[in-house]
Amino acid sequence: MNQNPALEQRKWYKNARALDLLEKLLSNSLLAATVILIIFYTIIAWDRNFFTFENLINILITITVGGLLTWSMAVAMLAGNIDWSTRGISAIASIMMGVLFMQKGWGAIPTIIGVVITCVVISLFTSLLVVNFKIPSLVATIAVNGTYISIAMYMCNNYQINIRRFDMEAIFLGFRPLGIPFSVWVMFIFFGIAYVLLYHTRLGAHIYAVGANPVAARLNGVNVNGVVRFTLMWSALCVALAGIIQTTRSGITMLYGSAGGLDPMFGAVMLGGISLFGGRGKLENMLIAILFTTVLNNGLYMMHATTGVITLANGLVFLIALMMSGARDRIASIKI
Repeated sequence: MNQNPALEQRKWYKNARALDLLEKLLSNSLLAATVILIIFYTIIAWDRNFFTFENLINILITITVGGLLTWSMAVAMLAGNIDWSTRGISAIASIMMGVLFMQKGWGAIPTIIGVVITCVVISLFTSLLVVNFKIPSLVATIAVNGTYISIAMYMCNNYQINIRRFDMEAIFLGFRPLGIPFSVWVMFIFFGIAYVLLYHTRLGAHIYAVGANPVAARLNGVNVNGVVRFTLMWSALCVALAGIIQTTRSGITMLYGSAGGLDPMFGAVMLGGISLFGGRGKLENMLIAILFTTVLNNGLYMMHATTGVITLANGLVFLIALMMSGARDRIASIKI
């Protein structure tokens, strides 16, 4: 028996006002959770000086690499692509930095420029697989990730290279405008660039359009292939900078790319509201998401939590991010 359409419309999950309210709660819950977490750690870890300027700077420093990796994946996902080649590209960036900077004797600035350009050029090969050979981005980037790591290991003969020169450390560690390391400013600068790009340029509108419906975008004159290539190049640029900064801090090259894995970054992207299917999400929420995950881990470390507890906490955050992403997509489909 068919149900009464009037009753169907009165159900809460089909009520526009209720859906808008639920959507706002999902959008603002992360900021509220971050504030609550900071207050909680401030009280619990007061004797460990959690809420101090020094620790806040440490949190910002920790956010830097994760933030750049998050911006890289977020922009690609907005265009409907998942770039899983982060470890491979960051490995090439790190090893190439060691070879040029330490073994070839290049200066800091030429090394940074050379590494960034190389990684961006490498991303063109990835885009060739995605755009020209029509291989799904997730499959293509997983395939090339191992290849890039192998290339990086071949470049250094499977040995790590110590990075200990004052000129590179002076740029990212020694230069501290307003007491904040320059590497943190780099992260915020690229956040600002991505923000302006997505919300105030035609290219940004095209990125959202391609992620929402590539066929409709192409019919409306959008260069879909060009947009996909750009997002993969942007991803490689951010990953290269993250690799350079992380290598400078650790003082040694990374044979297997960025430490920390892809799960925290992927979880932060979805926790911040980027749809798995592209075309929907706000970049500013990524900043809150990466802040939340970093504060969570920072507090756990200060409270001397075990590795198992920290891994469990990050796993739960990843699970919650998946559930929130599914809920947002469900609300969007109902509203349509």
